[in-house]
Amino acid sequence: GGGGGGDAGGGSGSQEGGEQGTLLCVAPSVCGGVRLGGEGAADATRAWVPCELTSIHTLLRRVTQGSHRGLAALFRQHVFIGVVDAAYVLLQHQTKLYVVHLGAVSQEHLYQQALLRWGNLARIALSTPAPIAELCVLALRDPRAGWKPADGDPAKIGAAVAKLLEEKAAMLEEYLSIVIRDGALVALPQLIEGYAPPLNALPLFTLRLASHVDWSAEEPCFDSLARLLASFYRLHRVGAVEEAESEAAATPAAGEAARTPAWTVQHVLLPSIRRSYEPPAAQSTDHTVVQVACTEQLYRIFERC
Repeated sequence: GGGGGGDAGGGSGSQEGGEQGTLLCVAPSVCGGVRLGGEGAADATRAWVPCELTSIHTLLRRVTQGSHRGLAALFRQHVFIGVVDAAYVLLQHQTKLYVVHLGAVSQEHLYQQALLRWGNLARIALSTPAPIAELCVLALRDPRAGWKPADGDPAKIGAAVAKLLEEKAAMLEEYLSIVIRDGALVALPQLIEGYAPPLNALPLFTLRLASHVDWSAEEPCFDSLARLLASFYRLHRVGAVEEAESEAAATPAAGEAARTPAWTVQHVLLPSIRRSYEPPAAQSTDHTVVQVACTEQLYRIFERC
């Protein structure tokens, strides 16, 4: 790629969260997701292989050492109360109510899932292979990519990214189930069963596999890959309160196509978080988790009324 700033240039960096800027619209014929299984039944039923990589163990140990015990208890034992708005949900733990920014929590949880399942991830097959060079050209139109004319021709940047990822294809497939064939993405990893990434972010994710991953050494490479996946897969919208109420009685029998973000939060994402999330201590002070009420105090107020 060219030598400019942002995603258009080479080198590593930290990806932005959130969904600022214009969302790219990718035709379903290019990268519509279909449910799972890889390239054969053997992939779907293969045995779990314990990861022996020192770098992954180091990253997981860092997660555990930086976790907050009180928040861990909250997420492990919480009761889902409802959706607050497009970004927040209300959870109860014991006698206290908390407003939780689920975008930030989901991103950190998905990072941890990538590390925990390293080398053992199932695949989400794309309905049609998505050419990497074309995805990069699409991504460079997004203001978040930071592309400038001085960075070079988008087609040439796309070709360079495709070449780099072809060189890394065997490693990406073995460890992360990111499958590349003939210069195109054909499968993505299943970080959480029943949860798929927002495919309108696929072009920017593909570009950032070249610009935001530190390919120089194993541990920073694995760390930046896991964080990039988490940024791509994170939940950007919980759903409106009305949507959550209308879907409260929905069941899996309604089919995946009928599932709203609010349904996915309650029945897919939060159960996964309850099972294994180790929240970083920073989330206790950065407004990701905020206590808004204590039911014991509310009861005392009602008793006096």
